Amino acid sequence: MHSAIKITGAVQNYAWGIPGLESSVAVVSGANDDTLPYAEYWLGVHPKGMAHIEETNEKLSSFLSNSSLDMEFLFKILSVNSALSIQLHPTEELARELHESDPAHYPDPNSKPEMAVAITTVKLMCGFRCFTEIKENMAWTQNTALNELFDIFQYDAEEQTIVKNIVITLLDQDKTTIDAAIDALPEEHPLYQQVSEFNSIYPNDPGVLMCMLLNVYTLSPNDAVYIPPLIPHAYISGEMIEVMRNSDNVVRAGLTPKFIDKRVLCDHCDYTCGFNTNNVIVSEMIKGITTFTPPTQYFKLHQLKKSADPYVFEYEAPAIMLILHGSTETNQGNFNEHDSYLLLGNVTFERFSDNFEAFIVSKNI
Repeated sequence: MHSAIKITGAVQNYAWGIPGLESSVAVVSGANDDTLPYAEYWLGVHPKGMAHIEETNEKLSSFLSNSSLDMEFLFKILSVNSALSIQLHPTEELARELHESDPAHYPDPNSKPEMAVAITTVKLMCGFRCFTEIKENMAWTQNTALNELFDIFQYDAEEQTIVKNIVITLLDQDKTTIDAAIDALPEEHPLYQQVSEFNSIYPNDPGVLMCMLLNVYTLSPNDAVYIPPLIPHAYISGEMIEVMRNSDNVVRAGLTPKFIDKRVLCDHCDYTCGFNTNNVIVSEMIKGITTFTPPTQYFKLHQLKKSADPYVFEYEAPAIMLILHGSTETNQGNFNEHDSYLLLGNVTFERFSDNFEAFIVSKNI
C-alpha cells in the first residue's frame, strides 16, 4: 500500500463564506461557480462532508475501516466573509446528553475542541473579556432600554455570576428593545463600528452586542488559537486552517438564521473572565516543519515549508495533508499545489518549489 493516497474533500457553501472564486476554499477545491459563497472545505470522515479516495471515489471512512484505522479529527479550510454565529461546542458529557435528547440538532455524541491557524489576517471573538473591561463597555446602558443590564453590575456577586446574568438577560431581549438600545449607543464608543457591522447583517439580534462582553482578537498569518469546549466564540473575517475533533455539534446563541439554543449555551457556557488565547505550543521539529500543538489528545497541526535539505516527516497514521501553495518531490511521487492526501506512512520530502507550503493534521501523541 502506498504511504500517500490522493483524496478529495467536500465544499460547504454557507452564506457567511467568501463569494466568487478567489477565496482559499474556492481555489483549493477547484470551484467553478462564481455565484456561490465558499465557506469551508472539509477533509475527513464526517458524514456531512465526507472525503473520498480520488482514484476509486470510495468513501474515506470505508477505506480506513477496511484498513483497521480510524480518524478522530476533521481538517478544514475556512474562508470567512461575515461573522459566524456566536457559539460554543459541548464537552463529551454534554455532547452525549444533547445527542440523546435532540439528535436532529446535535448529530453525534462527541466533544468538539478546535484550533485555528490563520493563513490571512483573521478577526474573531473568543472568550470573555476581563470583568473591568466588560463593565466599562456596558456602562452606556444606564438609562437606556437595556438599563436592566447596568443594574446587574450592582449585584453583590462573583464576577462570573454577574457576567452569566448579563448574558442571559441580553440574549433574552426582543428586537424592539435591542433596536432602541443600539440607537442610544454613543458613536464614540470603541465598539460602535463593530456593533454597527454586526447589526447591518443581523438587524437587532441581541448577539450584535456580545462583542461588548467577548474579546475581539486579530490573528496575523501563522498565529494560532485553541478553543476548548464551552468557550463562546465567533469568527468574524479572514481565512484559516481549522482542525477539530470529528464532530459537528454547535450550540448557537445569535448572529445566525440557524437553530439557536440559548438555554443550553447560557447554562453551560464557561464564564471565566480574561480568556487567554496564547494556548498553543508552536515549535520547529526540524528545519522546514513547524508544529502547532494544542492541549488536546485529538489532533496537532504541522506546517511544512521549503528546506535546503530533504527531511522525513514522521507521525502516527493516519494523517491528512493539504498542499496550500507550490509543489514538492517526495519518495511517494510529486505532490502538487492544492492536492490533498491521506498519509499512511512516513514521507521523505526531497525537493521543493520556492513557495511550497503544506499542512498536515495528525494525532497528538
